[in-house]
Amino acid sequence: MQELSPTEKKFLERVQKTLEEQLANEKFGVSELAGKLGMSRSNLLRKIKSITGLSANKYIRQLRLEHAVELFKKQSPTVSEVAYKTGFSSTSYFIKCFKDEFGYPPGEASKSGFQDIETQLVNPSRQLVAIMFTDIQGYTALMQKDEEKAMQMRSRHRQIFNSTTEKYQGRILQYYGDGTLSTFHSAIDAVNCAIQMQRSFLEDPEIPVRIGIHSGDIILKDDDIIGDGVNVASRIESLAVSGSILISGKVYDEVKNQTDINTVSLGPFHLKNVGKPIEIFSIANPGLVVPRRENIEGKLDSEVTSLNEPVARKSWTSWLPWIITAAFALLALYIINSNDMVKSGDREQVQLDRKLMEKSIAVLPFINDSGDSSNVYIINGLMESILNHLQRIDDLRVVSRTSSEKYRNVDKSIPEIAEELGVRYFVEGSGQKLGEQILLSIQVIDGSTDEHLWSGQFNRETKDIFNLQSEIAKKIANEIEVIVSPKVIAQIEKIPTSNLKAYDLYMQAREYMYMGGEENLFTAIDLYQEAIDLDPEFANAYAGISTTYFFMEFGQANPKYTYLVNENADKALLYDPESAPSLIAKAVY
Repeated sequence: MQELSPTEKKFLERVQKTLEEQLANEKFGVSELAGKLGMSRSNLLRKIKSITGLSANKYIRQLRLEHAVELFKKQSPTVSEVAYKTGFSSTSYFIKCFKDEFGYPPGEASKSGFQDIETQLVNPSRQLVAIMFTDIQGYTALMQKDEEKAMQMRSRHRQIFNSTTEKYQGRILQYYGDGTLSTFHSAIDAVNCAIQMQRSFLEDPEIPVRIGIHSGDIILKDDDIIGDGVNVASRIESLAVSGSILISGKVYDEVKNQTDINTVSLGPFHLKNVGKPIEIFSIANPGLVVPRRENIEGKLDSEVTSLNEPVARKSWTSWLPWIITAAFALLALYIINSNDMVKSGDREQVQLDRKLMEKSIAVLPFINDSGDSSNVYIINGLMESILNHLQRIDDLRVVSRTSSEKYRNVDKSIPEIAEELGVRYFVEGSGQKLGEQILLSIQVIDGSTDEHLWSGQFNRETKDIFNLQSEIAKKIANEIEVIVSPKVIAQIEKIPTSNLKAYDLYMQAREYMYMGGEENLFTAIDLYQEAIDLDPEFANAYAGISTTYFFMEFGQANPKYTYLVNENADKALLYDPESAPSLIAKAVY
């Protein structure tokens, strides 16, 4: 942590003093702390993150654990007593958090008089390490095809990875879906470990694993690993193919004199969101795969032909979304402007274009009917969920929320909006939450005539929110006469989580995410994480974290969260490979 200013020190002292007064109160969390300090929750989240580098929840937990150490040193209490006095409702959870924070359970740490832990509290763990990423190539596709086989493969991958990493004294930091992140004090150990791993993975039944290694300076604090080297290692791993090990030039410099490690240069590459081109080497020991440069794909901004002369253009694929958008815009403009000068031979094509336009719809921003602005996130959440359900229908083109959102509080008629968006139908809605009841009014409008085709009034308990969303989506599809396959109906009716509190937190997080701005994005991440704490298999929440981190580093010269974007996207796909948020999260990586 950098040297704190007097103002920052004073603020943290207030936080610590306030928490000390509520130390045994297990329900004293971020919201309660913000109230005691006279701050908004979002402002508190942002300020703690900017000063400490930790989320507010992690910082509070860290303070509780530091007090636990003091209690152990001054007295001879039981673990349960310390857990209770420091605000942990569960002794087993306290032991887990203690071990995660300090590397030892309380009983083992007491043997050394907590001296090792005191050293950790004074000095955050800054290290120069070799960073290794691995993942199973094609794992997501296999999960969708044969889940049992995929799980068996991952289990064997973990067994080999764990035993080999331990042999070479590596440290396993994270598992994410089918991948791993680990560090080694020696680049030589990291490469030798990777070689032995790949040889084991290539034995029958073969596991198609990619490995990437880079050397860099990192800080290990709480559950976070911070440093540009993590992003670089992740990018290098993405270039690898099944059975190969790719390393950076920095790692090569440390292993080049090792006679038992063979290498081949693949040349320099300009990795995505990495400022300078990096020379990549492939480990060429017998039995390992050495990819051809022309066959390499991965997270690249542009390829460089020489180390000093990077190609000054992005890969054309990075422009693909804009190319597609522009193409559709030009097509719509052509259709609109050419209606009055169509030759008779072209009328059949125009009729087809009009038919396609008839199968299109926009969901306009819903209106919050209550005077309570705190309910806005629920109404917006219902709107987006209905929109997402409609987007699953192959027979229907649905305008994105981003395009529809610009018509919030805009004084334009439905026909005017229809012409601008090039859609036939519109969904309007308004509602409110009263206690445990959700009241919602929905109407479907024909954009070409401004005629109301259907309207419905819904009064449901909050526990029926998922049925409400799917029911409205199916009624809309029925009114505009689009074909909905049984598979899509099953997807629409699928419940994303059985925990309603987790879903409420998810909707709140999504609202902050769409607001944008660093403070709101950090708030969104904390809310998504709270949802995951309640439901560890909530795919959409993992997808939300991934997308939020993507927004945070979008356009940044030195992104810090790339591995978190990928890690959470993989977790989202693991728990729900057909979820729209999961697929979107993986696509943006």
